[in-house]
Amino acid sequence: MLKINDIYIKDGLISLPGKPDRELLFPEKEIYPGFCDSHTHIIQLGLKKNRLVLSNIKSKIELYERLKEHLEIKETEEITIAEDWDESELEEKAFPTKEELNKISKDRPIILRRVCGHIAVANDSALSKIPKGLERINYNTGILEEEVVLNINEIFPPSGEDIKKAIILAEDELLKLGITSIHDIMTPKYFKTSQSLEKEGKLRLAIYAFIKDTYIEEIKSLESTKKVRLAGIKVYTDGSIGARTAALCNFSYTSGGKGLLLCSKEQLERLIDYANNNGYQLAIHAIGDEAIQTVLRAMKKNPKSNPARHRIEHFELARDGQIKEAIDRNIILSMQPNFLKWSKPGGLYEMALGKDYMYNNRLYFIIREGGRITFGSDGMPYGPLFGIKEAIKAPFPSQRIGRDVAIKAYTEGGAYASFIESEVGRIEEGMKADLVVIDKEGVYMTLINGNIVYCRESEIT
Repeated sequence: MLKINDIYIKDGLISLPGKPDRELLFPEKEIYPGFCDSHTHIIQLGLKKNRLVLSNIKSKIELYERLKEHLEIKETEEITIAEDWDESELEEKAFPTKEELNKISKDRPIILRRVCGHIAVANDSALSKIPKGLERINYNTGILEEEVVLNINEIFPPSGEDIKKAIILAEDELLKLGITSIHDIMTPKYFKTSQSLEKEGKLRLAIYAFIKDTYIEEIKSLESTKKVRLAGIKVYTDGSIGARTAALCNFSYTSGGKGLLLCSKEQLERLIDYANNNGYQLAIHAIGDEAIQTVLRAMKKNPKSNPARHRIEHFELARDGQIKEAIDRNIILSMQPNFLKWSKPGGLYEMALGKDYMYNNRLYFIIREGGRITFGSDGMPYGPLFGIKEAIKAPFPSQRIGRDVAIKAYTEGGAYASFIESEVGRIEEGMKADLVVIDKEGVYMTLINGNIVYCRESEIT
């Protein structure tokens, strides 16, 4: 038996008090249930460890200097996929261009993918390597949108061994952030590779996997294991605010246009029927109010009690009536409080939406009306403590929530959204001892099933 402060752990579960074999006392630290990140891309996170990451870049000059250095180091790289640039953080407040990339190299294929993952820019060499027939490729500007960008790791696939390495690298990072379970967007190949790691005894996180709807024919061949459970199907109805492809109706982009609606009401209705008939949960990406309205119309086909616990991912630009309807239909809202970093005056959302930007991510309004929220990150960036901080200090009252409410969305919220609220999410007798220990510096320790899987002070483990 292990005792941490006043919590007793036996056989991987929270236990009644007893005689501990080991006792750890942290009087200056807080203990919470392990965090669940309800929207992750674990393979992408791991692959980035060997790619050029362009976050925290402040100008195009700096971006291109970093790119040149990378190309010199990675001389044999077949294609360079650089990640996470954000034009709202650049001095120029502008996207990189194909012409600029061609000046860096005409022969080396280069793709720069924006932080949102919904838009990218490629040079001519990279454009020539992308299979013909894919949609939303502008060969004149080098701009790639939506499906081709979202599926870039399938167009240029890593090996099975690289996928395994990516999962292990990503796990290490997530455990340091206090994350003990994730809801991940996967392909069947990623799902099976995760289960292979589980069989090898190398998987520590619990994975609840949504398979992209493009693989719907393969989903029935997949089966859950103890650590890698099949949740259901992920479908996109629009893009992102940063790419100006989130589908809008009552709102507008300052650059003009209303974004892209990627899925019709009729398509969603068929998918809802399919999911309900086959026992799958739907994770429906909808950011703009037009996309959200399309989902709500389709959800009239779904029982109002929502027994499958279908969810809307992001739900960023919802109108008042849409918020109330989603709550009335018992739809889980999977939201990302870390996105509030773009909600400050002069930030990305104001640049993209003008005066309408204040209506994004209205967490307080949703919770006040009785909404059920689970928190995730979408990897921008990972880190529940960062998300909690953004939710607490959000710029508008309709967004701002308290610390305890935010923590609950990262714990109980994720447990309910994945049908395991009787196993995790609370510190109670009989619950799994998935825990996170926090101090003023951040995450100090992470435990899964009562085992220490990360500690800032290595000698304790």
